[in-house]
Amino acid sequence: MESVDRLSAAIREFENLGEPEDWSVAHQKLALAHRGAGNLSEALRLIDLARATAVTDAPMQRVRLETAYGHVLLSDRATVDDGW
Repeated sequence: MESVDRLSAAIREFENLGEPEDWSVAHQKLALAHRGAGNLSEALRLIDLARATAVTDAPMQRVRLETAYGHVLLSDRATVDDGW
């Protein structure tokens, strides 16, 4: 889980810098890292947090965020139907 630890450290740095857009992206990436590690409940919590705190109007970032959300939903049997 070294990548998760590194991403968690990056999130703390973004908090310290006051960079909300990067903070949201970091949570998105951390959610995908947890998904890859099989920790789906934490992945869902983090992707929900990323979506709730997203401050960008950039269409491509919105697509990335919603795609990551779909990946997390489709990975969890409890939410697979929500991912479509």
